[in-house]
Amino acid sequence: MKSEFSNSFSNHPNDTGGHSQWGSVDVVSLGETMGLMRQEPSDQLELQFSSGFGGTESNVMTQMSRLGLKARWISSLGNDAFGSRIAQGLANEGVQVFCPENNVNNTGLMIKTYAGKENPDVAYYRKDSAASRLDLKDVPSELISTASLIHITGIYPALSSTSLETTMQILEIAKQSSLLISLDVNYRAKLWGDAQSVKVLSEICCSANHDLGRGD
Repeated sequence: MKSEFSNSFSNHPNDTGGHSQWGSVDVVSLGETMGLMRQEPSDQLELQFSSGFGGTESNVMTQMSRLGLKARWISSLGNDAFGSRIAQGLANEGVQVFCPENNVNNTGLMIKTYAGKENPDVAYYRKDSAASRLDLKDVPSELISTASLIHITGIYPALSSTSLETTMQILEIAKQSSLLISLDVNYRAKLWGDAQSVKVLSEICCSANHDLGRGD
């Protein structure tokens, strides 16, 4: 699955062929957006679900676009129905989407069930998801350097060793390009251990111009 905004680039992240293939934007972010299955109220024995999608970083980019800013979202989506829906849904919101094609890993999925409660129980199926396997070689550096601000959360680097490495490498490109850096700590204890999270988030915090602290 390749979104309408995807393009073929050199495998080297700093090689753009000598010309710009992307315009400048106000803000860029990278992260995982997952398919969503939400339980709906029903008197029937069978569970009834509605479908959608959600992700912290793409939610922020959507709001930035609605405010009239040029927003870009970087990730990877599986070659599946949820991947197509996410790419098209964000494009419809005016967000510039870059998602390298991934025919191996699926789009992540979250399922919300209520069981008579006001707040849902949420189950995540994101191990080895397409987004968690995004490699810097698939992300041209101009996608970062042509932005004014980069927004990073504490969720994406916690997904896998690959997403951690990609996050830190992209952060370095952002610093070299003199971008403003925004960090939403958004700490998720289930995703990584205390020692690693303190080390990584502290390093990102030292580079950030703006940071928000929240978590589960």
